[in-house]
Amino acid sequence: MFGLLAGTVMVNLFGEDTVREIGMFGGMFAGKLQSETVEYTKLFLMVAQQRFTVVLFLTVISFTLFGIPVMYLFFLFSSFSVGAMIAGTTMSGGISGIFLFAASMLPQILIYLPAWLLLIEWCLRQHEYLFKGNGNGSMTLKQFMPQVPLLACTYALFLAGICAETFLNPPVVRFIWKIAESL
Repeated sequence: MFGLLAGTVMVNLFGEDTVREIGMFGGMFAGKLQSETVEYTKLFLMVAQQRFTVVLFLTVISFTLFGIPVMYLFFLFSSFSVGAMIAGTTMSGGISGIFLFAASMLPQILIYLPAWLLLIEWCLRQHEYLFKGNGNGSMTLKQFMPQVPLLACTYALFLAGICAETFLNPPVVRFIWKIAESL
């Protein structure tokens, strides 16, 4: 919540010039949005690389003492970014900006949210098992294997979110953009 508020305040303090530089409603963004062709393979690979890099990093770092602090910092930064985006789109586009922001998050956020919650749960379990109670900082394969289904489900949800972001989101954003332009 703090990150969301901080992002909103930051954009409001720096004003409209900063928002224009970011370019959420800039001419290049509008031009790309209105183009009828989307290279879905390139988009899928780009989104998959961006999302899975973070997910793999958080998965691996969860096996260290730094896992929980890094996870908290990541979510603080993410909520800061969301706050900045909401404020920026609202400053740039008014009520249309709010709708465009919502469209840019749909439908993938409905899949990513449970995936992030499962990843948080998995990271907390690793930390609890490795470093709390009788944890000695190590884990055998036999101890790790029962946790694999949760991780597999988490990764499957992220893959579904990536597919939604790649294949479903562009038409949704394009549709909302056309409506927003007419307002």
